[in-house]
Amino acid sequence: PLAQSFTTNNNNRFVCLNDFTFPPQFQDINYERLEKHLLEHPNHQIKQDFQWLSEKINEILKEEYNLDDRKVVNKKLNLKNPVIIVLTLVSVLLMFCFVLVSKINGIVFHPLFYAFIPIILLAIFLSVSLHFILGIKKMNKRLNTKVDSAVEAWN
Repeated sequence: PLAQSFTTNNNNRFVCLNDFTFPPQFQDINYERLEKHLLEHPNHQIKQDFQWLSEKINEILKEEYNLDDRKVVNKKLNLKNPVIIVLTLVSVLLMFCFVLVSKINGIVFHPLFYAFIPIILLAIFLSVSLHFILGIKKMNKRLNTKVDSAVEAWN
């Protein structure tokens, strides 16, 4: 491509905890190839057109992220990584407790028994998160339609 830009989301709360409530924004369009290929032609208008398109898409993203259904799902998405961390810690703690209790009481469980604890917790988490994934796909389809119409108008 002659010009290139990526959306960035600088609203990270911690290393693995993203904040999905803020819309990603296009920033810093890279015009390096455009400037190499169009040295003899003035490319100022092309740069303005790309800037206008990125601003238009940023407006669409802000508008989409302010819709009530998107806000609700994004707030729930903020809980995804902490829930995974907590479920992992709980499953490790439960496995440790089962091993300790079985050693004290002299009960011997099959090793696969201990594997069922994280599998059950993971299944519960996946079944709940599947509901959100389906909702997000519907919302992303709506967003893609809006962005596609803006790009078509730009073309």
